[in-house]
Amino acid sequence: MTANVLRDAEIIPALGQLVQNGLGSYLSAVQTILTERPKFRGRRRERVEAAARVAIDFHTWRALAKLGDKSAAELAARFVEAAAAD
Repeated sequence: MTANVLRDAEIIPALGQLVQNGLGSYLSAVQTILTERPKFRGRRRERVEAAARVAIDFHTWRALAKLGDKSAAELAARFVEAAAAD
């Protein structure tokens, strides 16, 4: 159901606004928390922000679902950590 809503939100402006105000706001807050460390600047910050967007994306979690929640979360966290590495 979520996949259908996200798909339709891209082509139905009213639904897009509802999704952005709800799930979009939540995911934006999660991304801020994942990337708020002050040591991330410039290109490194861009990499961490991009990795965080991927890590919290619905489609990423859908793709990782077969791994189970714990393994999927560990893999997503490692992705963000790798982006933050020098």
